[in-house]
Amino acid sequence: MYFDQETGQLQRLRTQEVFRKTNWAQTQSGIILPIPSSEDEREEEVPEVQWQQTQSGIILPVAASSRPRQKPTCISLFTGAGGFDLGFHGSGWRIVAASDYDTSCAWTYCYNMGTRPIQMHFITPQDRERFVKQVVKPSQKSPKKTELQELVELDEQDRAYFHRHDKGPVELEDATPHYFLGDVRKLTGKTLLEAIGMQVGEPDCMIGGPPCQGFSMAGKRDVMDPRNSLVFEYARLIIEVRPKSMCMENVPGILSMVTPQGIPVVDAFCKILADGNYANYEALKQSLEHNAQSWGIIQDQGSSKAKSGKKGQKGEEEDEDGGGMTQMSLF
Repeated sequence: MYFDQETGQLQRLRTQEVFRKTNWAQTQSGIILPIPSSEDEREEEVPEVQWQQTQSGIILPVAASSRPRQKPTCISLFTGAGGFDLGFHGSGWRIVAASDYDTSCAWTYCYNMGTRPIQMHFITPQDRERFVKQVVKPSQKSPKKTELQELVELDEQDRAYFHRHDKGPVELEDATPHYFLGDVRKLTGKTLLEAIGMQVGEPDCMIGGPPCQGFSMAGKRDVMDPRNSLVFEYARLIIEVRPKSMCMENVPGILSMVTPQGIPVVDAFCKILADGNYANYEALKQSLEHNAQSWGIIQDQGSSKAKSGKKGQKGEEEDEDGGGMTQMSLF
């Protein structure tokens, strides 16, 4: 039922009726309200209401969104070939920038996940020279009979176009528009944010998998391995960019690794974030330890030794990085 201002009588509501814009408006929830009539007020356009019938036969208004929902944004460091990014992309995230040092990784990533063209950002002039020498020029050579030519072009504005030989889609939906090639130790949060047109604290997440070779049980676990320090560069960029959240992936061996000063790597990582006022140190530690315990990585009294099927047999060693268990994530 509704009240007719003209006749002063109650009338039965029918879904097909159209109310005069000057008198009535229907909200997104289906409630019909009168619009105050005043000569001084401008007429407001009443949004068109669409109706939908449910399986039970009830007719309900369909709320129309004023704008499409924006996907959360993500910045990727230590991107590699893009497996981490692909998982986030498949979960509804938009990767706004990716970064790595290796040109082969850059070639693979930009070919599969980059816009066409993709804006390249070379951290140093030498990185541009490496890209031209190791990616652009080799792509222009005539392929062998068993190979397919994947032509790569780079213009004066450092926009790279990775041509596809197949007949698939021209580019991935919500593809990555920016790629930073070079040493992450020379990349600053300010440079990164200015290039992608975002402010400090605006990105929704920063993801990354810093090199794990120096932490892995399969390697030498040398505390002087220079790659071990890159995890702290990741922490530095998190502080400089200040994303709303962060996600880091690494091997379980990082839990028992120490710095050259004898400080546990994970403790040092959490301390950097805490000193940068990004997160509370104890909260980070509790989150990490709770995650590790749930996977069996940490046992009694904080031991970082992973569970194995048999113990005490001479000469028997655990499977590398966690006794064959599923890869854990730190946060």
